[in-house]
This record gives sequence, structure tokens and C-alpha cells, in this order.
Amino acid sequence: MCIIIKSQELLNELVSTCGTRGLVVLVFPSNQLGKLEPLENTEMSPFFYYVRPGSKFEPRFVLFSKVLVNGSDCHPIYEFLKMKQPYPADDDCQISRDHTFICWDPVTRHDVSGNYEKFIISHDGIPVKRYTQKASFEQIKRDVEIQLKRIPKQPKEHLHVVHH
Repeated sequence: MCIIIKSQELLNELVSTCGTRGLVVLVFPSNQLGKLEPLENTEMSPFFYYVRPGSKFEPRFVLFSKVLVNGSDCHPIYEFLKMKQPYPADDDCQISRDHTFICWDPVTRHDVSGNYEKFIISHDGIPVKRYTQKASFEQIKRDVEIQLKRIPKQPKEHLHVVHH
């Protein structure tokens, strides 16, 4: 449970330290991995605020509606991400240690294997790295810093994301 709580707070920290330099964090919740996200989309923000992590937590990341990340009905963004980064950088060669929680079909080695799996996408939309939920915050932050240095210098008004 501690990993889940810390992940949201660490994502906020990453946005706080790197957001002004071009970092945007996009979060796509899914209930497909162990049924760990049973909330309705409208319940997620209040749940963050009051319960997990609580203490009036407000995400600084962009929170999308829930999606399917694996199987035949996989969301197109995850199809693209998995095609470009088929294996996490810290891959342990296992989709799951507990196969009873796999509830999608077909199962492939490229599937997202756990909540809080992360992808780094370059400024020009190319997925450059993928991590399991076990990756250290420090490693992810170092890799984000490397990508931020590769953003061409341009006026800040060009660095924005449109979210509907």
C-alpha cells in the first residue's frame, strides 16, 4: 500500500520540480490490474483529496478517465506505448507472479504488468523508456532530467497540453 500512496505524491513532486521546464505527467487509471482501481471516474479526485493519500491532496498531474491497458480492447495510447517500448527498462521477465489476477485476453509479454508502470515520452512524442512499478523515483527523475535537456529552446507558450 505504501508504494501506491507514495507514487501519487512522488508524481506531484516530479511535476513541481520539472513542470516549468516542459514536463507534463499524464495518468491513465485502470482497474484491469488486480482490480485495484474500482472507483468510478468521478470518485477519483475526491478519493485522492480525502482518502488516498488524503490530507487534501490535489494532483498536479493530468488525470484521465480509466482505460484498459491490455488485451483486445486495450486503449490506443497503450497499444502505441507498448509497441514502442515493449519491455520495461527494469524488466524482471514476469508479467505477474500471481496469474489469477490476469483478466484480459490475449496475454502478451508486452502487457502492462502492474499499476504505476511508467513510460517516459520525449518532447516530440516518442516513448523512450518504460519502467515497472518497482523502479526507483531517483532513476525515473534522472531519466526525466535527461529528456528535459533534449527539449529544444523555444518560447514557453509552445509547451502546453490540451486536455478535454
